[in-house]
Amino acid sequence: MASSKRQFTLFGFILLLFIFPIIGSMLFSNWNIKDIHQTKIRYLDEENQVDVNQIQDAKIKVNPDTELTSGPRDRILWYENEFYRQKAIEEIGIHNVITKFQTIAAFTVRNFTPDRIPREGLRQVIDDSEIYHNDVEKQPYDLTEDTPNGLTLERTARMLGIDRIRRDFNLTGAGTTIAIIDTGVRVDLDAFKDSSSSQSRVQHSIVEGLNEDTVSSFHGTHVAAIAASNGIYNVDGDFKLSSSTGMAPGANILSIQVLNAAGFGRISWVMLGIEEAAAAGADVITLSLSSQLYNGTGDMQEVIINNAIAGGSVVVAAAGNLGPFGSGIGLPGGFPNVISVGATHFEEDIGRHLMWVSSGVGPRVGGYPGPDVVAPGSDIYSVGITDGAPYLSSGTSMATPHIAGGLLLLREAYPTSTYDQLRTAILAGAEDIFQPVEAMGRGFANFTTAHRILGELTNPATSADSLEMSSAPRRIDRFNYVFRNRLIGQTKTFPLFMHSARNITVIPAVDYITDGVNIELPSSVVVGIGITEFSADFTITATNMQRVIAVIYFRDSLTGNLLPNANITFGDDVLISRSRILFDSSKDFDVSTSIFDPGVPTLDGSTTYFGAHSATGQFALFTRFLEDEGHFIFDHSEGILDTDLLSQYDLLIIANPDAEYSDAEILDIRAFLEQDGKSLFLIAGGGLVSAESIHYSDVNEHTVNAILAGSGLSVIENQNNGADGAITLCEDEDGQSKDDIFLRATDCWNTAQTLRNQELFEPLVEFPSYGPEIRVDKSINQNAESIAHQESKTVIARSEVGESSRILVFSSPLMFDSFGFSFGYGTLDDVDLHRQMSTEAIDWLLEPRAMKVAYRIDGKSVDKQINVNFNETLRITFTTQKPDGTKLTYSSDHLNVTLRQTLYNRSIDRFIEIAPFPVKFLALSESEFVYEFKFPKFGDYEFFIEIVDPDGEFIQSNGYLKITADLTHFDSQGNLRSLGFYLFFAFFVSWVIFLYNEGGRELFLKREMEEKV
Repeated sequence: MASSKRQFTLFGFILLLFIFPIIGSMLFSNWNIKDIHQTKIRYLDEENQVDVNQIQDAKIKVNPDTELTSGPRDRILWYENEFYRQKAIEEIGIHNVITKFQTIAAFTVRNFTPDRIPREGLRQVIDDSEIYHNDVEKQPYDLTEDTPNGLTLERTARMLGIDRIRRDFNLTGAGTTIAIIDTGVRVDLDAFKDSSSSQSRVQHSIVEGLNEDTVSSFHGTHVAAIAASNGIYNVDGDFKLSSSTGMAPGANILSIQVLNAAGFGRISWVMLGIEEAAAAGADVITLSLSSQLYNGTGDMQEVIINNAIAGGSVVVAAAGNLGPFGSGIGLPGGFPNVISVGATHFEEDIGRHLMWVSSGVGPRVGGYPGPDVVAPGSDIYSVGITDGAPYLSSGTSMATPHIAGGLLLLREAYPTSTYDQLRTAILAGAEDIFQPVEAMGRGFANFTTAHRILGELTNPATSADSLEMSSAPRRIDRFNYVFRNRLIGQTKTFPLFMHSARNITVIPAVDYITDGVNIELPSSVVVGIGITEFSADFTITATNMQRVIAVIYFRDSLTGNLLPNANITFGDDVLISRSRILFDSSKDFDVSTSIFDPGVPTLDGSTTYFGAHSATGQFALFTRFLEDEGHFIFDHSEGILDTDLLSQYDLLIIANPDAEYSDAEILDIRAFLEQDGKSLFLIAGGGLVSAESIHYSDVNEHTVNAILAGSGLSVIENQNNGADGAITLCEDEDGQSKDDIFLRATDCWNTAQTLRNQELFEPLVEFPSYGPEIRVDKSINQNAESIAHQESKTVIARSEVGESSRILVFSSPLMFDSFGFSFGYGTLDDVDLHRQMSTEAIDWLLEPRAMKVAYRIDGKSVDKQINVNFNETLRITFTTQKPDGTKLTYSSDHLNVTLRQTLYNRSIDRFIEIAPFPVKFLALSESEFVYEFKFPKFGDYEFFIEIVDPDGEFIQSNGYLKITADLTHFDSQGNLRSLGFYLFFAFFVSWVIFLYNEGGRELFLKREMEEKV
C-alpha cells in the first residue's frame, strides 16, 4: 500500500512539472485574453447584407425619348382643364378611354402611341406603369405565447406607446375610418368584426379597370389587421380573442383594391383609389405600396394626394423595400406631403431597434433626408387571409399600418386636428435610434409623446405659443449616407427642414462644443405651416484629425424661447482632405431635365426615376467610401461643365452620359485632361434601375468618344437602337424587356472578371456587368490597357495621357451602383472588397499628382497594409518625395501625423473607432521620419500623413498606412484558453493527490511506529 501511495505521489510531481510552465505562461504572458472583448458599432451597410429574395419587384421609369415612340401602350394624359380634357376625349374616341379621374383633368387611354395624343392643353403624359406592394412574404406561423420568431401586435403597440394612450385615454379609433389601398381585405374574418354587433367593419370596393381575380391576397388583410384588427385569431381551428389587437381596433375599414392578387397594379388604379378614399372622407389613407416612377414637380399622383390632404385626409405610405443604399424611397412615399414610413428590426440581444435591412432610404423628392418616421416592420404577426390564423411577414408594408393606426387614435382624441398638427406631433415626438438619418428620418415613432404634443397644438390656450416643431435631419454625422462632412478644409452646403403647425420666425444659433468646425446659418428663418426648407454651410476648420462637435438650436424670435425638438447635432472624427472630386451626372436621363420629345411636354419639362445616378442617389455608397478615404465629392447634376468649374477639382467622374455634352463642354473636359493634367473616371452604361428601361446599357457614343479621343479607348456605336455591346439586352419570351429589378438581378446580367495580368486592382474578382463594349487600340495610345473582360469583350479599361493625366472607363456601373451592390453578386457582396475596388480605382487616377509616401517597418518596405503581433515594438519610418520623384524637404513643423485606432470584438462581430490622436514622428532628415510604437491593444490602426507646405496649404499625398495588430494565433486563443482551464484543473487535482499522499504517508509511518512500540 505504501508503494501504491508513493506511485500516486510521483505521478503528482510529474504532472506538476508539466503543468506549472503551461499555467505560468498563460497567467503571466502578454496574451491579455480579456482584450478580445472590446466593442464595435459597424456601419449599417457593413452589417446588413441584402438577400436578393427579400427584394420585391420594382417597375422602372422609362425614357420618353425611346418609349413614347416605341409603340402602343396604356398612358395617362393630363390636361390644363376640363375643356381640353373633353376635347381630347372626343378626338381620341370614348371607346379608347379606360377611366377618367375626378379631381384632376386627366384620363387613361388604352394602347395609344404619342403621335395620336392630342397636344392642345396637354400638361403631362406618363406611361401607366405598374406599382407594387412592399413586403417580404413568409409562411404562416402559429402564434405562441412567447412568439420567439417575431413580434405580436400587442408588443409593437407597447413599443410605439400606443398601448398607453389606448389605456389612459380609452382610445380605440372608434368613429374614425382608415382606407386600406392595397390588394383588398377579406371581409368575413372574425378579426374585423365589430365587438358589439358582430358585423364586419370592412367596406370593400375594387377600382375601375382592375379586371383581375377579385379574391384578395394576404397582403391587404395582413396590413389592415395591423392597423385595426380586434385581436381574434384562428389558433388550431379555434377562434380566440387575444390582447394582440391592431393599433386602432375600433376603427372602420375602407378596403379599396388597387393591386391584383400577385401584388401588382397600375399607377392609374392607385390614383383612383386615393380619389375614392378622399371622397369617402377617410381620416387616414394608407398605402403599403410603391413605384420608382417620378415625373417631376406636379406629378399627377402628387397632385391627387395633395387634393386628398386638402380635403382632410392624412396620407401615409411605405418608404419601400429598396434599401439600404442610395435614394431608394419609392413613390408615393417619396412625396413631401406624404407621411413616409420606414421599417425597423428589433434586435433582442441588445434590446434596441435597428433598421430593417431593405427599408428604403433617402434622400427623397426635394432633398428631404429620409422617411418621416420608422416603426416595427420585421417579422410582424398579424392576421392571415386563409382562415384568420396568425401570419408572419416583414417589410415597410408592415411598418406603415402601425403609424396609420396610431394616427387614427390621435384623430379620435383630437377630432379637429389638422394634417399639419398631426404630422408635427408625430415628427416632434419621434425618438432617435441612432441609425443613418436617411434611413430612420426623425426616428422611431412614440405616440405617447405625440399625443401630448398634439394636445398642446390643438388647445387654443397653448397652440399660439406652442414650441412643438421639429427639424430634419436631426443629426449630421459620419454614419449618415449623405448628410455628413468629415473632411478638413472642406465646406458642404446641406438643405435643412423645419416642420411646424403654425407660422413663426425662428433665430438659429450654434453652440460649438469643440473647435474645428464653422457653421454658417441664416440670421433668421421664416417658418410657415408645413415644411420650410433653408440651407447651412458646414466647414471643417480643424488643422489635424480630431473630434468636432456642435449643436444648432432655434429660438422663437418673439419670445426667445428655445424650441426643444428642433436641435440639429453635428459631430464627427474628421479626416485629412486628400483630393477634390467633381461627380457629374448632368447628362444622365435619370437626373437631367427636358428629355421628353418636344412635342410631348410635361408640366415642368423634367422626368426621372426616383433614386437617380448621382452622388447622393444610387452612387451614395460609392461616394461615401471615397469620403471615408479623404476625398471630397461635389455633386453636379444640373448646369454645364466649364473651365471655371473644372479647375477647382483634381478628378472628374462622369456617370451614365445618355445625353450629349455640348462642343464647348467637350473642349473644356479635354483641356482639363490635357492641359491641366487631371484625370477622368467614366461610368458608361445605365444601372440596374435606369431611365433607359429596355436600353439600360445605352451610352451616348458620340459625346463619350469625343472626350476619349486620343486615349486609345472608345465605346462601340449602338445598333438597332440598342447597345450591341458587352451583353445582349435582356428580354422575355415575347421580346419585351424585363423591366423589374428582380428579373434583371436574376436573369439579365452576365459575369465579368478582372484580368490576371493587370495591376490596377489587387483582387481578381467576378462582378456583375452590363453595358457597351469598350475598345482598346494600342496603335493610338500604347498606354491603353484592358482591365476586365465580359467573355472576350472589354468592360473595364484604362489609359495614360501625357505625363500625369489618367482615364479609367467602366462599361457598367454595377460595381459601384448601390442597387447592384445591394443585391450581392459574385464576390462584390463583400463590403470590404467593394470598398477596396472603389478606392483602388480612385487612388490610381490621382497617383500622378500625389506626393509619395513610402513606409518601412523594422527596415522592411510595406505597402498600405500589414499585419503584426501587437506585443512587438515596431520601428516605423517613412520617406516622402514629389510626384516627379525628387525629394520633398520640409521641417517637422509642417508634418501632422494622426493615428486612428479601431478595436474588434470577435465574439459579437463588432468594431468601434477610437477618437484619433496625433502622433509625433522624429525627423531623421528633411524627408525621412521615424516613430517607435508598441500597440496598447490589438485591433486596426491607421496612420494618416498630412504635410503642410510653408504657406500653410495641404499637400495631397498617399500617406496612409493600415496596421492590423493581431494576437499571435488569434483564432486559436479560445481553444488555448479551454486547454489551459483543463490543465489547470488537472494541476489542482494532482496537487490534492500529492498533499493527500504526503499526509497519508506521515500518518502511516506514525501508526507503524506506534505498533512497534
